[in-house]
Amino acid sequence: MLILVARNLRWIGDRLMSTLVENLCVRCKSPTTKMWSREDGMVCLSCTNNKTLIIQTSPLHTASTVLVNGLYGMFPETSNMNVTYYEDCADELYSDEETLEDFLRLKTPYPFGDVLIIKSHHTRLDYYLGKYGDSYDIYFVSSERKEKESPEYMMPQKYRDYSNLILFDYEEINETPSYSVENIVDGMVHKLSQTIPYLNFKTQGAVERIKNMNARYEEIKDMPFDYKDDLYAIHGSHRNRNHHTPSNPYWQ
Repeated sequence: MLILVARNLRWIGDRLMSTLVENLCVRCKSPTTKMWSREDGMVCLSCTNNKTLIIQTSPLHTASTVLVNGLYGMFPETSNMNVTYYEDCADELYSDEETLEDFLRLKTPYPFGDVLIIKSHHTRLDYYLGKYGDSYDIYFVSSERKEKESPEYMMPQKYRDYSNLILFDYEEINETPSYSVENIVDGMVHKLSQTIPYLNFKTQGAVERIKNMNARYEEIKDMPFDYKDDLYAIHGSHRNRNHHTPSNPYWQ
């Protein structure tokens, strides 16, 4: 019995040592769970030289417009920038020679700094990782709506355990009389900082951008959906519409 216990303890010890060795950064040799896979091995966030790419991607009707405008407001360099939309996960739309920043220059006259933020409703996380994962440190900031009790309002199950996915439920980012914009942003900053601790998220900038977006929506809410405000990526008659759903999106 004692021999069996000793063997088990030795096996557990070997596994722990193996895990530590496998998780050593190839550059600084520090053990960490926050890693990015590179051609030369695993590299920790402290040693990567890549820019940060935040992809805000969600099913329709999950308050993603609030989420993306909050993100844009958190960084001074993007606080007055138009929301940049990535239309589709289709390679034929983007040439192999085209970097993401080449594509973004066609979408906005304002250059991104070390943090790039794009919006999409195409929740194919593996596509983005495969196409841009070697060039950027990618994080996905997504929303979903459990109250709908339908898979089409949820992020795909296969991605839910991804360590670089930051997921918000609709109720966390939906303003109500008892849940203010300030509450929404505080919750966003808390959750974002847990996964991306090296970025400095500006709370006040996010609050101001969301409130300005709400004020702008009041000006255009009676216009047809075809009208779009490019700064905030909001449409006329944007909210509470029922003719666009995740299975029947407006771009089809």
